[in-house]
Amino acid sequence: MSNELKKVPKILRKKLKKQTFLNLNHIQVSSNEKLVELDKICNNITGTKFIIIYMKDNIIVGENIISISYPIYKHYLDVNLDARINAERSINKLAKQMKLLKANSYYIIHISNIENNSISKQNIDTTSFFANNLKGIRGHLIINANSYYWIDVKDNNIVVSKKKYIKPSINMMKNKMNNKGIYGIKAKNRKSILKYIHFKESNKNNSLIIITNLDKIIEIAFKLSNEILLKKDNDIKEYFKNYSTNKYKIFLVTNDKKAFINTKLPIINKILYQEFNGYLYINKK
Repeated sequence: MSNELKKVPKILRKKLKKQTFLNLNHIQVSSNEKLVELDKICNNITGTKFIIIYMKDNIIVGENIISISYPIYKHYLDVNLDARINAERSINKLAKQMKLLKANSYYIIHISNIENNSISKQNIDTTSFFANNLKGIRGHLIINANSYYWIDVKDNNIVVSKKKYIKPSINMMKNKMNNKGIYGIKAKNRKSILKYIHFKESNKNNSLIIITNLDKIIEIAFKLSNEILLKKDNDIKEYFKNYSTNKYKIFLVTNDKKAFINTKLPIINKILYQEFNGYLYINKK
């Protein structure tokens, strides 16, 4: 192994892999190693994921990878003041993100590889919590191994859809994404959102984009295809204009050497990693 590569500490890998619920809003970027581990966790389809998709009318304008399930709801009701403050802080960060992206609504997406036959109380409570604390919710999508549900809030009542099965054909959404990029896609209905998520989960050629504030706290994280990173004319550049001030830092975490060297996006902090004999290594450059 080249001397230019540094192995990610094994103890850090074990610690991060125990985090079933990703709450990136409260993670500090203390090292390149931690960012590499976050990328591996976010790309691991065997785990549970939570995503918020921000919408401006019917256009996707951004997304967050964040813990949005029962733990936040529980912390909000917890008698422990610090736990309640953390839950409120998460909501405030999401509200700030909506304002920055000029979004007027959002979807909550819960992804799991486990097949569930019924909606859990935790998922229902989470939907109610977000509806009461963050305006603009369009619905809570629960995607299991091969099926999905929608949870709605109508007239302050929770409504759960019937169980439906995911169709394997996603070619239409795939073509749209390859031609235009991730953001700016029209999503006029929930079927479009489902195809969008299905495509992202089945596409392995992704890198992780992480945006932090000056205190190195993660504000937003999302996956982006390496093909989009290499495009000269790219609609997603408009997205980065929101972060073109000195208040933010943008990180690219990738295991694609071509994307690392030739990315066309305005990213200064880039981290390249690779796997060798079951371990992760990062490039010191």
